[in-house]
Amino acid sequence: PPNHQTKANTERGKNGIIHAMKPHAKSALSLALAIVSNHLGIPVPRQTIAMGELGLSGEIRSVHLLEQRLKEAKRLGMNQALIPGNGKLPESIQGVEIVKVSTIADAVKWVMDRK
Repeated sequence: PPNHQTKANTERGKNGIIHAMKPHAKSALSLALAIVSNHLGIPVPRQTIAMGELGLSGEIRSVHLLEQRLKEAKRLGMNQALIPGNGKLPESIQGVEIVKVSTIADAVKWVMDRK
């Protein structure tokens, strides 16, 4: 079985459901990608970052200070970023390929295209 790793702050509720804890709601897209990647057995490249809030209907929402986050990701060695397809597109960050996803279905398709 695949052994892909991701880190997330979570807590288990009284009903046994695991919830991602705030203030990390901005990482909901990356957590969802980790789950999909593991389930499908298709690893997400190590130098890829995903930023976006995940809405109840599957839409990927924008995050605050996206451009600054992308610059910091580049500084940390990331060369690809999945970002929300809606809203203002940040200034081009040289050396970082931007992949826009509007829904979780778009993000799952991106993972599946890696196979």
